[in-house]
Amino acid sequence: MTPSFFSVKMRREENRMAIKLAVLKSGEDVIANIQEIVYKEDNTRSYIFENPFVVKLITSQTLNETLDEIQSKKFNISFFPWIPLSKEKIIEVSKDWVVTIVEPTETVKKSYEERMNGNGIKLGESDRIGKSDNSGVGAE
Repeated sequence: MTPSFFSVKMRREENRMAIKLAVLKSGEDVIANIQEIVYKEDNTRSYIFENPFVVKLITSQTLNETLDEIQSKKFNISFFPWIPLSKEKIIEVSKDWVVTIVEPTETVKKSYEERMNGNGIKLGESDRIGKSDNSGVGAE
């Protein structure tokens, strides 16, 4: 007898997307290896997030800063596990919950890949970024 989850897997088509940044209805920015899946029987779509992490952009700002001061500032980014109390590493997300999926900047993508490969700083710690690389957001 075939397990039910196996038969569901066989009835869907997966489209490879790779590492992307998704903006969710909740306002969270989630970076993950994202795949779109299409269920053949009813043509519904959803996404698979593998190793998802919330990306937070952290900056301090005062009320009297000029636009030039704000644009020249350096920022910190932090990564936090998405759904931290789950032991699942692969999560299906309804297409209705995804506002958009975009390519992350090279700095953010590299930092995420280093974490996934075990070479980065500990999760929850910050990386300092600013305007020094070609991706629009750079490492110091």
